[in-house]
Amino acid sequence: MSAPSPSPAAPPRPARRELLEGPIAATLLRKTLPVIGGMIAMMSFNLVDTWFISRLGTEELAAVSFTFPVVFTVISLAIGLGIGTSAVVGRRLGRGEFDVVRRRATDAALLGLLVGLVMPPWGSPPSGRCSACWAPTRC
Repeated sequence: MSAPSPSPAAPPRPARRELLEGPIAATLLRKTLPVIGGMIAMMSFNLVDTWFISRLGTEELAAVSFTFPVVFTVISLAIGLGIGTSAVVGRRLGRGEFDVVRRRATDAALLGLLVGLVMPPWGSPPSGRCSACWAPTRC
């Protein structure tokens, strides 16, 4: 039995050809519309969330506003990991290194899981403190 001969390079798929050779403006619009929609949805959620929390009182709204830097840091970390993973995976896909792509995607998923497991304890109050305001007694 002889070893199978390597197959010739497959022609680019239509979606890839369109991405590489299509009009730039239409391609950018098609790729950015879902991102814009997601950002609008997140801002709308935050506005509605703020409105409902403001009905509870000014202290509650201040508490939520106080946590914004922490939430923003976690979101920025997630976005940074996602962008970095996309860059690495995209470059390896372009080179046709599919085994490396699988490893890098798995590494990124495991890193995200690890960060998700490590971060919550930092936001937890020490024992004996209120989880709502960290006061020494229960609220």
